Amino acid sequence: MTKADTTQAADKAIATWAAAWAESSTESVQRMLVQVWAEDGQYTDPNTVLKGRAEVADYIVKFQQRLPGARFVYSKPNMHHGFLRFAWQLLLMDGTIRNEGMDFAELGPDGRFRTIVGFFGPPPSAK
Repeated sequence: MTKADTTQAADKAIATWAAAWAESSTESVQRMLVQVWAEDGQYTDPNTVLKGRAEVADYIVKFQQRLPGARFVYSKPNMHHGFLRFAWQLLLMDGTIRNEGMDFAELGPDGRFRTIVGFFGPPPSAK
């Protein structure tokens, strides 16, 4: 994959990942994740560890049940050697920011996420 192809794959993966979090239907979430998530991919954040596409899909549907209409917006990624990071904000239905943070991810050669590790809040100071 060229650098342009990798950038395009990352942008598509992030956009589809964000769109999946706004869905409440298991079928819709699964359809989106098939495009951008490795079958055995792992998602980790301070609250959970999920292994495999099915666990991730189930978690997203439950998230929408808890926060109907919530959605994520993401920054453009910084990337190198198949790894990327991107900032995000969780917006409630009325547009209020509920949380923000940063994800670190690995893309496989097929352009799908193999791993995402999420962090909540701003990074600690370098001091």
